Amino acid sequence: MGDINDAFDSPLGLTWALIKRHKQKKQLKRIQTENVQSQGITYYQPSQIEDFFDNNEAIGNMILSGGDEFIRLRALAKGIECAYGQGYIPVVLHEGNYNLENYLVNCFGTSNVTFLNGQFPFYDPFIGLNDNEICHIIMNSKNDQYDIKGTGKYYIDGISSFIRSKNIQPYIWMYITCPHLMLIDKVNEAETKGLITESVSRSILTQIVQGELERGNIENFFSELKNEAEFILAKKNNLYNAVSIAEIAKKRGAVVIDLRSNANKLLLNIIMSEIEMLKNKGERVYLCLDGIKPEGNKLVEDYLKTSGMQSVVCMSGTDVYADFSGEDNLFYSVLGRMSKMMLSRHISAYSCQKYSDIVGSYDKKEISDTYTDNMNIVGRFSYGTTNAKNVTLKRENIIKPEEISRLKNDEFYIYDNNSGELAFTQII
Repeated sequence: MGDINDAFDSPLGLTWALIKRHKQKKQLKRIQTENVQSQGITYYQPSQIEDFFDNNEAIGNMILSGGDEFIRLRALAKGIECAYGQGYIPVVLHEGNYNLENYLVNCFGTSNVTFLNGQFPFYDPFIGLNDNEICHIIMNSKNDQYDIKGTGKYYIDGISSFIRSKNIQPYIWMYITCPHLMLIDKVNEAETKGLITESVSRSILTQIVQGELERGNIENFFSELKNEAEFILAKKNNLYNAVSIAEIAKKRGAVVIDLRSNANKLLLNIIMSEIEMLKNKGERVYLCLDGIKPEGNKLVEDYLKTSGMQSVVCMSGTDVYADFSGEDNLFYSVLGRMSKMMLSRHISAYSCQKYSDIVGSYDKKEISDTYTDNMNIVGRFSYGTTNAKNVTLKRENIIKPEEISRLKNDEFYIYDNNSGELAFTQII
């Protein structure tokens, strides 16, 4: 009776087994190579992050998420350089990130980049604006908590008219410190002293009275704005240094603004209203949001939804997806116009899964073994097992979530939508 190992007792049987194993190894290696090719990841030697930018490439939205902050800052600065070289006005908003400020100073200096923060409190969005433009910024910057009804426009115009009657160009601090309860008395007093004519006084008082019902809301609006923005706004004693985003844009400069906190919603609204006016005048804006959460801010959301060739956004942070606080539709609207995404290590398993899904999937080939029992009862009895290799296709994410979570802080996946390349490298 034959033994199960009879086939291997002869030189011919052993040779056949070795040949079969060799073929299987070649097949396995070929399939592994095909899987790597299907993933489409280009693996680079350790590289500079700046090498993945081209000054002449089309400007689009950019996501810089996770990993080492200094590497993200380098990428952000290079993105600013590319955008500025193509005629965009760079506007960088951050939340007390002094590392960012210091790095941008080292990169660009201060001659063509304006820094607005607690050390340089020179921001005044009303510089050079007419009364309608000032009123538009105020009314456009209100929110549900600090609302101003339409008739409030008359009251705001009344304040602006009174300021101009004194031959003063309105600046925002005057609106914040306006003595609302005494405003009518101040107008009458100016007429009595002959500082303004009776007709001018009557016109100003008419505006104030028409918007009187909104006085309380306007007062609350500016009171909250003072709480949020006093640290950064120009005052009477430093008006000679006052700047607005619009004035900086006229000089083809860039501006870096410290919001201090994501909670400063009205300050952010004022800034976004200025940016909106710039866009309406045909300027192209490159908005960088470093750690700034768009959640619940209509003006930021509107900017992100309409981002394109004229208005571009670069979002940078430890976890940009988490900054959207579950607003997936808004997040995907940014991705839809994205030119570049640089992705490194994340802690959140949910964010890792989300980024894994965003990168996409491929058809992975897998080998499975099928065993068939063989028995021969004719002639000499023998029994054996036949092993067959089956190749199947399985849809799998190109980058697995656990691969993102296990990245080192200097390891980055870089997706370039212009070239269609997905790269992986260690940044040096």
